[in-house]
Amino acid sequence: MGIINHGILGGFRKKVGPVVGTHWRSLAVIKALPRVGGKARSTLQLDQQLKFGMVSRFLSRISPLVDIGFHEQGR
Repeated sequence: MGIINHGILGGFRKKVGPVVGTHWRSLAVIKALPRVGGKARSTLQLDQQLKFGMVSRFLSRISPLVDIGFHEQGR
């Protein structure tokens, strides 16, 4: 992962050829495209992804409460 200070001719987002430009924690970043796997996901992997998705959706709905609870942690 390479960090762009002022970018290649001003920086970029999304896919450009074999690289992807994004912003991560207020930094402009260049990443390689991910490899596409050839194997199908196992039943255990699919189950885990469903569980993680449920928790993620739940936390996104209560994120204002989580922010209040962890407000003092940022100091």
